[in-house]
Amino acid sequence: MSFEKMLYEEFGKEKVSIDYSTKDNESIITLRIISKDGKKEFRADGIRIIEDYLEIDRRKYTVKELIMALNVSFNKGKN
Repeated sequence: MSFEKMLYEEFGKEKVSIDYSTKDNESIITLRIISKDGKKEFRADGIRIIEDYLEIDRRKYTVKELIMALNVSFNKGKN
């Protein structure tokens, strides 16, 4: 499954924005994800796609790792 489909499946297609138009080459994107409750947002520019990894700020994540990190971040302070 592509990383786009995995993000859409987890957060909903209306809450995920992937922009390929600002890329310098085929592997750079801008990503915006809104939490399921709509209260928090994650933005990252210049994400590199390298094989099965997304590189954000020189750190590599699998899509599953990124989803887990976002869910933890989005759920902080909810209790």
